[in-house]
Amino acid sequence: VPKAAKPALPVGQQMVPPSMAGAQKGFGLKGKGFGPMFAKGMLGGKPGMVTPSMSPYGKGAMMALPMTQANSVSGSIAKAAPPEPPAAAVSSGPPPPSVIAAVRRLMEVMPAVCAVALEATRSGEVATLEQILVLRRTVLQCDFDARPEVKEEEKEKKTEEDLSKMMDFLNTGSEQATAKEEGEKKEENEEAKAEKKEEQKDERLSKLREEAVLALAGLVSERLAKGGEKLTAGVLDEVLQLPLTWKSCVEKLVELAGPVLDEPKPPGDFLGLLDRACKAGEGALPLAEAIGRRELKALMLAQGEVAAKILSALVDSKVLLREAGFALRPPVLDRLPLPELVHILAVLCVERPADESLRAPLETRIQPPIAGLGLAKVPAADLIQLAEASRKSPLVEELALDALAGAASLALRGWRPGDVMHMVLLLASSKAKSNSVGAQEVYTQAAEVLSGKTSELPIAQLFEAATSVGTLGKGLELLKVVGMELAERPAKLEQAQLLRLTEALILLGAESEALGKSLDHWVTLVGKETAEPSADQVARLFEVLAPVVPNNERVLQALGEHLERQVRHLTPAGRTSVSSALPSDGGPDFPCKASLLKAVEQSQRRRSRSRDKEKDRGRGNAAAKEASNGERERERPKDDRRRGDEAREPRRDQPRAERGGARERDREREPQEREPRERE
Repeated sequence: VPKAAKPALPVGQQMVPPSMAGAQKGFGLKGKGFGPMFAKGMLGGKPGMVTPSMSPYGKGAMMALPMTQANSVSGSIAKAAPPEPPAAAVSSGPPPPSVIAAVRRLMEVMPAVCAVALEATRSGEVATLEQILVLRRTVLQCDFDARPEVKEEEKEKKTEEDLSKMMDFLNTGSEQATAKEEGEKKEENEEAKAEKKEEQKDERLSKLREEAVLALAGLVSERLAKGGEKLTAGVLDEVLQLPLTWKSCVEKLVELAGPVLDEPKPPGDFLGLLDRACKAGEGALPLAEAIGRRELKALMLAQGEVAAKILSALVDSKVLLREAGFALRPPVLDRLPLPELVHILAVLCVERPADESLRAPLETRIQPPIAGLGLAKVPAADLIQLAEASRKSPLVEELALDALAGAASLALRGWRPGDVMHMVLLLASSKAKSNSVGAQEVYTQAAEVLSGKTSELPIAQLFEAATSVGTLGKGLELLKVVGMELAERPAKLEQAQLLRLTEALILLGAESEALGKSLDHWVTLVGKETAEPSADQVARLFEVLAPVVPNNERVLQALGEHLERQVRHLTPAGRTSVSSALPSDGGPDFPCKASLLKAVEQSQRRRSRSRDKEKDRGRGNAAAKEASNGERERERPKDDRRRGDEAREPRRDQPRAERGGARERDREREPQEREPRERE
């Protein structure tokens, strides 16, 4: 694709790759020198180009086709390009089918053109980047919409036609109206088929256009890898929108972008380029880092909002995180708006939890009590995001979590129930700040805010809150609200969860309505005479309920009867729980207590006897095995036993010293052989 170089062979003898066969046939160029000259004409914009404007049709498409001697392209383009329509027709209506067909032929040939241009590039002939981008813009403009919008006038006309059909049916009779309606349906079906066919053609054109743009992007990658281009900010922005082969061209592109980034421009002027480079993927990371360093150099001169945009763009894209954290220093730190700073710190603390450079902004802008009013105005999502970072970053938990809790307590009434519960769970799970002043205030405010709104929350969040806030200061009111909702929806919980919930509700006392509903559900469960809940779960429930509701005979009797039926399934841990809850000399009293204790004792005896039998059976098996081994030993032939003895005894023809050493080794080996037999 050279500017001035001529092909190595005469035009009629150019070698055409197989991928060009379709393009040759479509354009009528078979045997007419279709090769690099064709690509040169398309990319070079030489005088031999036919470029009919199609802007009156659709969105304004341009197409470029070469006009060579003795070919049929010029004729097809001349036929495809219609005369200028009147002014009234410019604003609406699809382009003629001939125009769309010409554009489709252009799209079909474009990948083959790029393949030829690529071969020329590898042989040293290079097209300019500007030429390739101009052709890409031309391709992108070829997006006709062959289906015009239905205007209001046409809608009104359709409504009138429907009314006319109804009147015809009433006036002329059902038979004539039915025949007329069937004819109209047939016409509509034919129109729908034609419209569907046009839609398929449009989809095909869109796919061809995408393939053409992709082929041009590969050509741009090759051109950038060659170097030698002079880029502007606009060209760089356009290049970053292409699906380039970054591995081959990113280093050269960083080098070419150097003069653009060195231009004296105010902070934030390259934010658009930075955003595009970050969205281009991991392959464009070196270029994104180069643009990010250029913006960080001018950060000291940036206003607060501009500096926040620069830092947010870097941290959101995970680019230059260490440099972004180091930039949070005065005077930039003092100028940053608090909501944006909270977001920046949240991302950095998650990605770099041990970075000590984040201590200064946390201590100066988040921790001081005077910052509470400002933090209360920060959106709930950003506050929760920074609080969430405390699970990974010890710095946030130490310096910021209590301040965030205090700010949240001031703004909690304006939050959604889900956000309120999220903050409660974050504070309750903290080892260091779960009982801080700010956290206790959040628990108190959350009980008031969530009252009557707990039905909007998922059951998992409610269960987690109920099992975690009850033991915390000022958490009982919140436990009462959450526990009441869970007690009314026990079917949503599993058996193990129901047991943990009951243990948590015991903290509210025996008179608690939520505990009462939970116990009613347990009575219903054990009254079904099934294997569920398990014996160990009921034994554990006995252990926790006995000190709290010792006089609730109805509940204890139902649990005792279930245990008596399932007593053989009790494990040692379950029997220990029953013994602890029902001591023989005290504890709660209910009708089946004595029979339950007797059943547990008998079950334990049976278990002991079965274990003894298993031990005896094991000894008997060992004795039988030993006897069997002895019998086999006696049945062995004497020669075999003799061979075994001879293997152990020294031969008489050996020297005396060797025979003595052999006897010593045999004496040392005998205890080692005897011990396994004794153990067996």
